[in-house]
Amino acid sequence: MAILAMCAIPITVQAAPELPAAKIINIKGAGHYRPEKVQQWSPASVNQGLFAGHFVKTGDLSKMALLFVDQTQLSLNQNSQLQIKQVQDSQKNLDTTVRLNQGRSWTQSKQISNRLTMETPSATAAIRGTDWEMEVDENGKSTLTVLSGAVEFYNEQGRVTVNKNEQAVAEVGKAPVKLIILNPRNRVQWVSAYSIETLRHIYLHDESLSHLQQELADIKGNDPANLTKRGNIHADLGQWISAEQQYRDAIEQQPNAVGALLGMGYVELHRGDLKKAESYFARMPGDSELLALGHATALIQGEQFKSALETLQHLISTPDIKQPAAYLMLSDLMVYSGEPGKAIETLQQARQRFPGNPRIASQTARVHLFADQPEESGKQIQEAFKLNPHSLDAYLTMGALARQQGDAIGAESAFLVAITLKPDDDRGWYGLGSVASEKEDVKKGRAHLNQALAIQPNGPGYRGELATLETFANNLGIAEAEYQQALKDDPGDYVSLTGLGLLELKRGNTQPALESFLKASVIEPRYARAHMYTAVTYYQLGHVGRALEELARAKELDEKDPFPYMLASMIYGDHFEAGKAVSEGREALQRMPYLKSLNQIANDQKGTANLGSSLAFFGMEEWAFNHAQESYNPLWGGSHLFLADRYPNLFNKNSELFQGYLVDPTAFGGSTRFQTLLPKPGNYLSTGIRYNYQDEYKAYQPYFTANGYTNSLFPLAYFLDAGYVRVEPGSSAISADSTTLTAALGANPIHELGLFGFATQTDTDGKLGILPLTYKSDRLDLGGHYKFSPTSQLWLKLGDNKEKTRLSGRIPDGDLAYSSDTDTREYQLRHIFSVDANTQVTWGYETASLDTPQALSITLPNYPDNPAVNSIKAQNRSSDTYFSGRFSLTDALLVQTDFFHQRYTKKEDASLGLVGYPETFEYSQKEHTESELNKRLGLVYRWGGNRLMRAAYQEWIRPASVSTLSSITTAGIPVDDQLVSPGGRSVRSKVQMEWEWNPSTFTTLYADNRKVKNGPVAGILSSYLEGLDKLKGNKLINAASIDALEGTPLFDEGNALSAGVALNRILSRHWSVYTRYVYTDSEITGDSRVEGFPIPYLPRHQLVLGATWAGPQRIFVNALAIWRGDRFATVDREERTDNPGTYDDYSKKLRAGWDAGLRAYWESQDKHWSIDGVVANIFSQNNSTFYGIDAKYRF
Repeated sequence: MAILAMCAIPITVQAAPELPAAKIINIKGAGHYRPEKVQQWSPASVNQGLFAGHFVKTGDLSKMALLFVDQTQLSLNQNSQLQIKQVQDSQKNLDTTVRLNQGRSWTQSKQISNRLTMETPSATAAIRGTDWEMEVDENGKSTLTVLSGAVEFYNEQGRVTVNKNEQAVAEVGKAPVKLIILNPRNRVQWVSAYSIETLRHIYLHDESLSHLQQELADIKGNDPANLTKRGNIHADLGQWISAEQQYRDAIEQQPNAVGALLGMGYVELHRGDLKKAESYFARMPGDSELLALGHATALIQGEQFKSALETLQHLISTPDIKQPAAYLMLSDLMVYSGEPGKAIETLQQARQRFPGNPRIASQTARVHLFADQPEESGKQIQEAFKLNPHSLDAYLTMGALARQQGDAIGAESAFLVAITLKPDDDRGWYGLGSVASEKEDVKKGRAHLNQALAIQPNGPGYRGELATLETFANNLGIAEAEYQQALKDDPGDYVSLTGLGLLELKRGNTQPALESFLKASVIEPRYARAHMYTAVTYYQLGHVGRALEELARAKELDEKDPFPYMLASMIYGDHFEAGKAVSEGREALQRMPYLKSLNQIANDQKGTANLGSSLAFFGMEEWAFNHAQESYNPLWGGSHLFLADRYPNLFNKNSELFQGYLVDPTAFGGSTRFQTLLPKPGNYLSTGIRYNYQDEYKAYQPYFTANGYTNSLFPLAYFLDAGYVRVEPGSSAISADSTTLTAALGANPIHELGLFGFATQTDTDGKLGILPLTYKSDRLDLGGHYKFSPTSQLWLKLGDNKEKTRLSGRIPDGDLAYSSDTDTREYQLRHIFSVDANTQVTWGYETASLDTPQALSITLPNYPDNPAVNSIKAQNRSSDTYFSGRFSLTDALLVQTDFFHQRYTKKEDASLGLVGYPETFEYSQKEHTESELNKRLGLVYRWGGNRLMRAAYQEWIRPASVSTLSSITTAGIPVDDQLVSPGGRSVRSKVQMEWEWNPSTFTTLYADNRKVKNGPVAGILSSYLEGLDKLKGNKLINAASIDALEGTPLFDEGNALSAGVALNRILSRHWSVYTRYVYTDSEITGDSRVEGFPIPYLPRHQLVLGATWAGPQRIFVNALAIWRGDRFATVDREERTDNPGTYDDYSKKLRAGWDAGLRAYWESQDKHWSIDGVVANIFSQNNSTFYGIDAKYRF
């Protein structure tokens, strides 16, 4: 019964609070709201939630920005009224519906499935994911303008579909009528944020800066009049603290000093304290021009725009105004309200009243710049300079124009002149700081922006730009505090909202980031940076279509910025849409001269961000190399990491890999599945198994990889790889079990400093026939960079490698014991810096040692205690000191000159004899030293589009190290690490033509002459940076990049003259073909035994034919066929002792014929699973067919 009684007690369940349908993001001027059943309007506030049924309205010259829960953005212009009728609810089958009763609205809907509807008194608009404006006049007439996407516009009388750049008009009781308009974006300029710079237009003493300093020096007295005059001059010079002191001294002497009271009012306006300003103005008698301008300024700062407009209109109607400030302020109000045409008309009136005034021309230029009319803006700037060659406002506008057009040098120059003219004007400092921020020049940017804030703490966007710079530098705590302060001062600071979104992205918080970006772009839809980062956020959230839409908008807003095209290319490449990726990459390459910075883009392990990546993926290796070299930046990791896969031989590959990780030490921490476009915190696991089969052997290789990236304290990346390989013998007698552990750590403790560490260990136990074999390798490499500026870095690398090989056991004639040790040490230093935009200088020093002692002992049955011992101790020492310069003499001509002082010493001590019989031992010593100044000279000459010639002359001694920090290319032509062994000398001359015929066809033609002298101790191979290539993760390398040589040529001295031609052709978005032919005439010289023989593995004729298919099903197939003429694998002849002058030939010749290869790759749509298969040596008469497969799962 008690239980029943308890059950009878009513239980109240509290309903979940209703979530707002939208939020007010920003209000400029007067904004009000009311619930549906309440008639009285109440003041609206920023961040206020709005619910179904709520009305909002704006006053005269007022704006309001809303963000809906479904990410729809909506802005209301002045005198507009909107009702939120209902909110989308899929369970109740409700659409989001709003009603615009009067005024103008701009709307951007992010989702086609939003089912957003806007009602007006005369028609209804049904939205399908678009960007559009609606205007309703006092009679209910509705005008719809579509900027992108499509809108169904209908009423009871009819229906039309309005597409991009179309307009439709509907009147009450009449069917909608569709029109086509030009420049529809001009209709919505009212949506954009515009800074009204009232105090900039007013001068208290004289607008001529050149006379003010002299006048200030000429004032002698300290009476109130002179103090006030001094204060006015200080104010006009921007020295507000000094001005305030002069005014206060004057008021202290004469409390009712009119000029000083006026000046103090302006001081408070500069400070942003409107009440104090008005209190000073209230103490002034009369209604002077400066007093009226002060009142208007206070009204504008207080966002009482209508009253300010009336005050200014009254002022210009008076006949005796002495300066054009009222007209200039009126033009600002016109631009703010989205009417730049009226602003121009107002400024034309000002010209008539104040002819020859440079401020009017400068303001006209500023208005044209806002209206996206850069040519007109430039003309007005020149007009201002004609009127006054030292016009401060003209230089400031010139800097803004240059910045908009991507001319960073021009912008910096203009802002520097502005600062020289008026050091205490914050605008010049802010302009310089903004340019430095975009280039991520942290030290300069921070200093300039802090100076701007010191002069004007309330400068529009100043604090947000400084915080964004700190975000770029990964000082996230400092940046967050600056954002909070900036948004507290101005919730509509779109610069801060965009930067805050970037900060959230860096922390991995994509949803908060998206909300911040959407807030920024509804306040200022023309801010390209916000759209670009919105695209990144959408892509990280998996919304590919929306990401591409945002990038398209960013391209429209900043036509010269290559960054959106690079991101789009990465997205298309990530989805195997190779044709589209290539197209975007080509567009990016054309805009590379306007690049601001690449530091924020996510370098993955493969250098996928490189402009050549999409072409390489499509099999266009020569074309890809062209794009990579034309966009090459030695201070960007993406250049090095991508080029590493273009080089088949180890020295050049190792060099680019290490330089890439040195420049970007966290590149290997990124996602192994989808691109993140910008670095994103996360941890990733991969596991898989590889299986390889040839007649000679078969191998199994399970592996496990973990990597990750964090930015909680500072950027930090890690990489761990554990692999096991079992090799089982086939026709060969080799078997082995091997384990490899690889670890890497990269960090940027501060923005200027990057650190990278890499370690690997390999243990192998195997058999060579019946002989046990062991191999052990331990390698450690440490390096770092320090940024003095974005164009100046110091690199340092230390490397140590130890290898041990042991082979021992019984052989038919006795016992064998073999040992080999390798000890490599490297120290490398490089400094690279830009003297100016056209000159880049590099200097450095490197030293390396390579010791390889070997010993072979054979114990014969008849001499069990007297083994025969052959011992060889090889020592290699190298040192390089170098200086290099790259000079862009014109847009068409680049010249590179390098000077390397190289020293290399090879030393070999050998002994052979029977232990216990000293008389049997034979000793030999070989030593050879090369020390010389080697030169390299190269040039690139471009003409018309992507057509160019490269030429290079290179003298090079290959060092004893596994890699170098110096540049391995001369004008885009790499040094020859194919034929040269450590200590060998190469002299190379190469001329290469590269020609992009059209967007689908590219050809390369070259002639190459190589002279190589490996010296008397040839054939010593440096150790490989084992495991470094593993950091590149899941690298899908096209078979087209596989070197056509079948082995490493070993010879002492020789010449090779080659000529080649290659054709790359894109047939469709999914198909491409390529072919290349190489003719080589080579011969070995300097050794009478083999003189005249061709260099091993170099055929006289070589032809490659290939094709690639890639599709959005995430399938990739590449096939190639190679014809090689007759060539030798080894060249060896021994002179006969019984018949001097004749030889026994032990050379191994390879037969001419076709070889073929096939690679196929598939991955699941979610990129968890992937299978990579390859078949090589098909049809080969010299090597057995190779089969390989790699199955991987990525968590």
